[in-house]
Amino acid sequence: MKEYIARRLAYSLLTLFAIATLLFIMFRMMPGDPTAQVISPALDAVAQQRMREAFGLDQPVFMQYLLYLKNVVTLEWGRSFTTSERVFDILVYRFWNTMLLMVAGLLLTFVIGVATGRADGHGAAASSISAPPSMSLVPRRHLHHRHLLLDRAGFRQLRLDLFPAA
Repeated sequence: MKEYIARRLAYSLLTLFAIATLLFIMFRMMPGDPTAQVISPALDAVAQQRMREAFGLDQPVFMQYLLYLKNVVTLEWGRSFTTSERVFDILVYRFWNTMLLMVAGLLLTFVIGVATGRADGHGAAASSISAPPSMSLVPRRHLHHRHLLLDRAGFRQLRLDLFPAA
């Protein structure tokens, strides 16, 4: 069990390293000057050079990559160009909003799923409304589910006859 956990952890770290490397390469390959949006062309050459040094853009790409990896590992993601707040603080604030939305969506999905499941068991009218969406969203392999889907898709109870039901 310890070997399995160690192997999974090693694969996870390798995957994170690969993703970080791909992101670095992708942002370096983008066309244009990466400092164009941050460093104003109205600044004189000395001020522009100071800004490049402050961002570490005066160093070779390999050194920039090592600095990038160090900052990723230590969660030092710099400051926002628009608000000058630490990026980590912005993400922490938004993380809790994201968690709130995720939990609310999960609870809503659970309530709708349970209500639909209970309504599906109470009569043909409710079943003819709730069965087609539930069967089309979940892959079914059993033959009797296919026949039930054909029956409901034909809407025999509602007499819509959208699909020919055998």
